[in-house]
Amino acid sequence: MSDGPTSTTEAASVEAPRALRLDPHIHTLASDGISDVQAILQVALARGLDGIAITDHERIDAAVAAKAMAEGQGLPLEVIVGECSMSVAELFDLRESSVVKLDREAQAPVDVLLDGKRVARGTLVAVDDNFGVRITEIGS
Repeated sequence: MSDGPTSTTEAASVEAPRALRLDPHIHTLASDGISDVQAILQVALARGLDGIAITDHERIDAAVAAKAMAEGQGLPLEVIVGECSMSVAELFDLRESSVVKLDREAQAPVDVLLDGKRVARGTLVAVDDNFGVRITEIGS
């Protein structure tokens, strides 16, 4: 008994899986980029991307804001916060419970944005099973 297609017509109708379309390196106005978070999300969707990684220098606030905006607006787009580089050998050595160090310091400041404008600043904290922001400064 075969699990595959039984005729050439049936075989022709089986679609190959679509490759994910990602942009793994985007900078926003919070760093040395030229676009705000909302504009980046709109362009990513218009280009049919499945995911983006916002990799601003020395900060993660725009990436955190982009992730929240994408989720809050129900956008079919994954926003990745932080990044790292590793060899293929290191990648294959990863096991369940492995920890991958990202390129952001744990206490790096993050901005709280409202309509793309900073309304507060703080640091990331763990709250139960979620991340939160401990506010250290109000206003811009």
